[in-house]
Amino acid sequence: MNAQVVVESLCLLFYCEIHELLRVQALQDRKETTMTLINLKDLEAHLWHAAHIITGPIDASDYKTYIFPILFFKRICDVYDEEFADAMESIGDAELAKGKMFHRIQIPENCHWRDVFAETKDIGQALKESFRGIELANPKLHGI
Repeated sequence: MNAQVVVESLCLLFYCEIHELLRVQALQDRKETTMTLINLKDLEAHLWHAAHIITGPIDASDYKTYIFPILFFKRICDVYDEEFADAMESIGDAELAKGKMFHRIQIPENCHWRDVFAETKDIGQALKESFRGIELANPKLHGI
């Protein structure tokens, strides 16, 4: 299994897991208790099982090489979206809300998590291009 397949599989896995967690949170926020929430231990077991299925021959010590950058990417995109929503609430102008003064980390056009997720082919390449675009837009991230 090559690295690109692993990255693509991890992206899909994390999207599915995050999507499910957001769905559960939305249900909880709406006070709909028709579904049992998963506890942390069960979630951890589920994630480990999924990781073992898709990683195949990759050594456990190498997981961080693939997982940490993807988690960081997802998180900075989520934070950017939160900051954008706050800016929109304050100023009401989408173009101004993209400004550097409202964001700790800039996410350039076509470099957001949702852009990578929308790709159906060459997801690994889309990730690399997004990482590079974010690095170029944020000098403090050069070399990370």
